[in-house]
Amino acid sequence: MNKLNTKAEIRFNVTTCDWLTDEVKQRVKAKFFNFINNDDELIITCQTSRTQSRNLEEAFDKLQQMVFEASIPERERKNEIPAETHFETRRRIEDKRKRGDVKKMRNVKSDW
Repeated sequence: MNKLNTKAEIRFNVTTCDWLTDEVKQRVKAKFFNFINNDDELIITCQTSRTQSRNLEEAFDKLQQMVFEASIPERERKNEIPAETHFETRRRIEDKRKRGDVKKMRNVKSDW
């Protein structure tokens, strides 16, 4: 039974931080919205270690990792499907539909 108070908690106010750019602040808020409270504080807790100082170090490491992840700009997505393949896809689906109609006609039972 753990009777010691070894939990460490860091509260980092994202909006008042002057060393982060506005873009990074927005990415932190968007990426880690579930760790941010109504006062725009990023709350990080750690209680994995047996000592509070080690938990505090791990919490700071988590904060550093979060800021690092948010500082990497996201790649711009390119259109994966070129325009000419839309026509080919439409033509392929139409061919499949025609082939299916041919197969349905083979299975039609006559009433004679």
